Amino acid sequence: MSDARKQALREEIAQKVREYAALSFSAPEFVPGQTTVPPSGKVIGAPELEMMTDAVLDGWLTTDALTPHLKNGWPIIWAGAVC
Repeated sequence: MSDARKQALREEIAQKVREYAALSFSAPEFVPGQTTVPPSGKVIGAPELEMMTDAVLDGWLTTDALTPHLKNGWPIIWAGAVC
């Protein structure tokens, strides 16, 4: 499979992940006394799902190419955010 085709497939998958995140993880309207607020304050959305999917597509299920940088405390720029 050509590199161009692989990249096109990855972008198609990323688009589907963004669509899924919009449907599954959009914040509901907050209604005091009714809306559940997770105690962990965990927030997950399209960027997080895209990074996880990217790692799976690369075959990195435990560590990846960014691990050495994170272990050394280097800031990582990913999708416009500094991690």
